[in-house]
Amino acid sequence: NFRPKLSMRSLPVHLMNSESMTASSVTSAGSFIDGPYDLLVDLSACALDQAGLDQHVAKLLKYCGFGDVVDRLSVVVPPRLELQPRPDWSGALQANADGAVLFDLAVEEAAMRRRALLVVIGPLLPSNEVLLHLWRAIHSDPLLGVAQPRFADARTDGIFPFPYSAEVPSHGLTSKRALAELPEIAITAELLASCLLLRREVVAALGPSGPFRSLTGALALGLCRARRKGYRNAVSNRAVVTLPVDSSEDAHRLAYPQLESADMATLLDRYPDHIRAGAEIERRAHRRLEQLLAAAHPPVRQPKRLLLDFRGMSAIHNGTS
Repeated sequence: NFRPKLSMRSLPVHLMNSESMTASSVTSAGSFIDGPYDLLVDLSACALDQAGLDQHVAKLLKYCGFGDVVDRLSVVVPPRLELQPRPDWSGALQANADGAVLFDLAVEEAAMRRRALLVVIGPLLPSNEVLLHLWRAIHSDPLLGVAQPRFADARTDGIFPFPYSAEVPSHGLTSKRALAELPEIAITAELLASCLLLRREVVAALGPSGPFRSLTGALALGLCRARRKGYRNAVSNRAVVTLPVDSSEDAHRLAYPQLESADMATLLDRYPDHIRAGAEIERRAHRRLEQLLAAAHPPVRQPKRLLLDFRGMSAIHNGTS
C-alpha cells in the first residue's frame, strides 16, 4: 500500500516548457526531460467551418493544457479558412493551408531554437499529460528519435492494433487490461501516426520536404530520414489518446493515416526500403504477444478466447512444473 508523496518535483509536465528553467530544475524534474517542444497541428482534412476551427484551437490550448506548456503553435488550416488571433494566449501562432510549407517552417524554427516537435494530425485532442510518457520513452535511449502513443476507440475504450497488411489477420481491439500487461515501450520501424513527438536531434536532421505537398508526406519522408540516421520509433503502451467519436470517419485511419498513392510512390522512389517497415512491424514478437494478451484479457462481458494446450509437455519443461 505504498503511496509516494507528490510534490512539484514529481510533476514535470507543467515545468518542462518554462523559459526560466535552470539546469538544476531540469535534473530534479527528471532526466528524461531534455527541453521544451513546439506544437504542429494538421487540420487540413477536417470538415470544419471558421467557428469549429477556432473552437478546436481553443480546446487545444485550454482543455488539453498546451497553452501552459508551449509558446509556438502552427496549424495547417482547411482551405479558405483563417486562424484568428487569440488575445488570451501570448504565444506565437501561425497558420497556412499548405501542409508541407508549414511543416518545413515549423521544423526550421524548432531546430533553430533546439526544441522538440509534437505533431498532431486530424481532430485529436491529446492531453498534454500524455507527453510525460512520450518524454520518458523518447529519452530512455539516445537512438530513440520518435515517440507515439496508443489510440483508443471512444465507443468501446479498446486500443487499436498497429496497421497490418491484408495477409495478417487482425485480432480486433485490445482491452486496456491487456495493454497494461505489455512492456512499457515497443520499438518499431518508422510508423506514421496521428500523434508523434520528434526529439530535437531528429528535428535538426529532417531537412526540407522536397516534392511533397502534404504534411503527412513530408512527415513520412522525415521518419525515413530519421531511420537512415540510426533513430528508431518508440511506442509507449502507457500513453493512450482517445480518438474523437465520428461515425463518418474510419477510426483506424484517424489513428494511422495513410499516404496518397502518389506520395507513397514518391517516398518509395527515394527510400525503397520503406516497404519493409510494415513487414518488420508484422513480424515483431510484440504483435504476437499483444494478440495472446487480447485473447486472455478481453473487454468486459466478453468471453476469453485463449486455450493453452500443455498435452505432451514435460513436467520439467524450462524448469517449471
